[in-house]
Amino acid sequence: MDTRYFSYIIGVSKELLDGIHIIWIALRADLPRPLDPHKFWQFCQGVKSRYVTELTWMKKDMSPTLHKVEDHAQLVLGSLPETIRIWMLNEEALEGQYSCNKITTT
Repeated sequence: MDTRYFSYIIGVSKELLDGIHIIWIALRADLPRPLDPHKFWQFCQGVKSRYVTELTWMKKDMSPTLHKVEDHAQLVLGSLPETIRIWMLNEEALEGQYSCNKITTT
């Protein structure tokens, strides 16, 4: 994805898009070691600050998912044992299975 061009199209900085993209990758990637909860929180707060600065009209309508990740991921990451990574908690496989079952049973 060319974030410079996409940021131009939607009218936000490349840094904001890159920050959101890095958060997404950090939560989805099979990393060799756990994310540091405090460092991740600090990074998220920087992205949140840029979001609030650039998208003043969206301040009160921030995506609930983005809010949860930016403000509360530190609590979740801090409570995970060393053997569990955040990406292991997604429900993607379950949702896919549900969709297949739903399609075949209707």
